[in-house]
Amino acid sequence: GSISIGLLISSFAITMPHAQSRRDELQCDSLCFGSMTSTRSALNLIGSALMGRLSDSDTSILARIFSPTTRAGGGRVACLYIGAMATVVGSVIGT
Repeated sequence: GSISIGLLISSFAITMPHAQSRRDELQCDSLCFGSMTSTRSALNLIGSALMGRLSDSDTSILARIFSPTTRAGGGRVACLYIGAMATVVGSVIGT
């Protein structure tokens, strides 16, 4: 509980100066920043709905690729792999 909140606040305090300087380098004003925030929220909404549906499906193509055995939970395994790959791609793009 309180440890996770402390880590969240600490991480935000560390990354916020970098985000502000990066925004200034790109000359991103309040309209630009608001548009990016709105777009991120919309993509998060769409992505979470798609990932939720995929994680519940054990018969989808991705579930069969990432978990070729016939055990239950293939959709969840596919979502874990997709999430890990998305994290790596996001880290590469963010730097």
